[in-house]
Amino acid sequence: MIIYLSGPISSRPDTYKDHFEKVHDELTSSGNTVLSPHFLPEGLEKYQDYMNIAHECVKAAHAIYLLQGWQDSEGAKTELRWAMDMKKK
Repeated sequence: MIIYLSGPISSRPDTYKDHFEKVHDELTSSGNTVLSPHFLPEGLEKYQDYMNIAHECVKAAHAIYLLQGWQDSEGAKTELRWAMDMKKK
């Protein structure tokens, strides 16, 4: 299964990579393909650039996995809306 990870990033700049990587590793060790924004490079000029990439990743995924704290992330809530609109698991 292809799974997109979604969770807080900009509000947790010092800890988000560890959080995403832990879940990424757990899911891949179970045989899943994981699309995760924690692999994106820092330094894109606009927040919208990241969201455009995220939208394409959600489109490619079969399911979305919401990480702890997603409710506090506007980006994660947007990604969840996309996933629901696309009938993802």
